[in-house]
Amino acid sequence: MVVSIVAMTAGASARTIDPGLDASLLGWTSDGAFVVWTGIETSSSEPDEAQGMAPPQTDETATIAFVHDVRRATSERFVISYKPLTATGRTKATLKATLAKLPTAAAFAAWKKAHPLTKAASKSGPAGTFSVKVDQAALDGQPVDPPSTSGATTRWHVANTTKVTATASCGGERVSETIEQEMAGMYEPSWTATPYWSPRGHHILVELAEAKVKTMRGPDGGRLQYIVLPCGVRVEVDAPAGLEAAAGPVADAVDKAGLAVVSIGTAKAHRTSTVIYADDAHAAVAATLATQIPGGATVDKLTWKPRADLVVAIGDSAK
Repeated sequence: MVVSIVAMTAGASARTIDPGLDASLLGWTSDGAFVVWTGIETSSSEPDEAQGMAPPQTDETATIAFVHDVRRATSERFVISYKPLTATGRTKATLKATLAKLPTAAAFAAWKKAHPLTKAASKSGPAGTFSVKVDQAALDGQPVDPPSTSGATTRWHVANTTKVTATASCGGERVSETIEQEMAGMYEPSWTATPYWSPRGHHILVELAEAKVKTMRGPDGGRLQYIVLPCGVRVEVDAPAGLEAAAGPVADAVDKAGLAVVSIGTAKAHRTSTVIYADDAHAAVAATLATQIPGGATVDKLTWKPRADLVVAIGDSAK
């Protein structure tokens, strides 16, 4: 019973990922399109009536590899290992049945070979910088230990209420995400924030981790969250029905142009040629990008407010 992340701003194209129990970050793929980690999945059964108030018993456990597509906000799972923890016949093998259709460890090994991983923690990346600001409220008038930094990692304590703002700055573009935390227990939880840059520096994965502790009520802590921040000009790529296959190559072109693809979505209208919608502040960037889009593109004025600076609406010319 300690601290929780109680609120998060609707950040500008930032994404929050719950990586699951005992997650371990493996890193970014070399193209910056995927974030990969491993986690644990379990299944439990209720104890026999003879055991009275005993807690549920964990029957099965599996290590899962997660491949998260940053552009599409989707994840694929691979089963790395599986282990029954109770005698045969005492478990229904519910987890085993659930995981039976997922790709195996061999498939994940092959996937990694085709998608080399990198993991670099740093406050400075290929295209910009990362910073963390911690605003702490005093507890009963007593001062709170200020945050500290070791290498790329920032550490702080939550003694009452705390606001943590993570900011990515690339060129003249800044994206921030604010997390509000509050304490509801008998000790001061310790948290860390560590930034991991994508290879080209267009995204940052911020690992928010709470230290595990021993309390009067037993072990606690260990909560974990990933936040993906774009760094630089943010681009939304939309493809209409029938042109979905063009979205990947167009997104790759955007990435190679030095911009951050924050989403790949569906366009409502069908176009004969690709159009890049931009506000006045990003018109010049859009004009340069238009020459690098497969099949070329024209630039038009952005008249709505997406969670991006540019919107690339794919047309038939991108086939």
